This record gives sequence, structure tokens and C-alpha cells, in this order.
Amino acid sequence: MNLVSDALTYPLRGSGKYMLLWGAVLSVIASIAGFAPLFISAYFCATYFTIVETTAVGQSEAPQFPDVSNILEDLLWPLFKVMIVFILCYLPHLAYLITTGNNDAIATFLLVLGLIYFPMAILAVIVLGYLGAMNPMIVIPSIFRAGGFYLLAVIFLGLIYFLQATVAEALGGYFIIGGLVMGLFVMYVMMASARTLGKVYQDRNEALGWL
Repeated sequence: MNLVSDALTYPLRGSGKYMLLWGAVLSVIASIAGFAPLFISAYFCATYFTIVETTAVGQSEAPQFPDVSNILEDLLWPLFKVMIVFILCYLPHLAYLITTGNNDAIATFLLVLGLIYFPMAILAVIVLGYLGAMNPMIVIPSIFRAGGFYLLAVIFLGLIYFLQATVAEALGGYFIIGGLVMGLFVMYVMMASARTLGKVYQDRNEALGWL
């Protein structure tokens, strides 16, 4: 099974179907209760980390739900890691836009660099277990070592996140039903993207030489 077909079918395997339903219901409940931004993001990040880790060691089906016995370590710490990596990866693009006010070819170039850098950076942070793993001395050589397989993963990730944004815009005018469908779709995209990164490590771990 190739990378794309494996990622697309992954959320429907094992515990994946239950994760999808839980993600949809949780999104609606959290939206009504008013704590969606933090709790949902933290839970999704914890799930994301779990899927990447289990995929990296060869597991073919979705794992059980993440252990959340410790809110700080199991939920907030993964969220913090993702936020830090995201901010630092896209900081050059944002800094250029703010300082120059120009959304030109240079801004586009910096955005593309961020889009290429971020997946490998967050993969390194998850697999190696520390924020310093997003260091360019680790990430840039790893991108080249992963080669075309990584490029395919980046393109696929870009497409599914673009589709997610399109669906979110289309469902923006609906409350309960829209939130339920969007929660389901967001969970599906998150699981597929985490599976994709896990497969990058599983397929290229010897070339990456991290462990």
C-alpha cells in the first residue's frame, strides 16, 4: 500500500473509527461549553503524537485513545511543542510580512520554506522527544536524506489541509450539524497527516539515522 492510500484509509482501521466519532462529538460539546480552543487543540495534539509514535514503530492500525492521566504532560506539553515549532518555522515569513508589508515572491518563498521545514521539524521533535530536535542541523539534512518520499508527503499534507480549510469555510454557517461534520473531518485529516509523518520515519529511519 502506497503512502497516500495508506494515510487515507488509516483513520478507518482499528480504533480509528471510534477516534473519528469521539473527535466529532467532542468538537460540538467543547464549542457549546466554550473551551474548544485549548482543550480540543491539546487533545488533537496528544492524539497526533500518539499516531506518529505508533506508526514510526510499525503499527498498522490506529492506536487506543491517548493517556490523559496527567493534563500538563499528556495534553498541554504536546500542544506547547506544536505551537513552538509552528511559530519558529513560520517566523521568517511572518517577520518579512510585518516589516516590509509586501506579500511578494520573497514572502511566498519564505512560506514555502516553512511548509517544507515544519513537517520534518515536528517529526524530529516527536521521535527524538525534545524541542531542540527542530534544529536546522538536524532537520535540513534529514529533509534531503528522506528525499522524494518526504516531498510526496509534504505535497499530500498540503492538499489535505487545503481541503480541510475549504470544508471549514463551506460549513461555517451551520452550528450543530456543521460542527459535528467539521469535527469529524478535522479528526480525519489530523489522523491521516500524523500517519503520513509516521510513515516517513518508518520508511526512511535508517537514512535519517536519528536513533
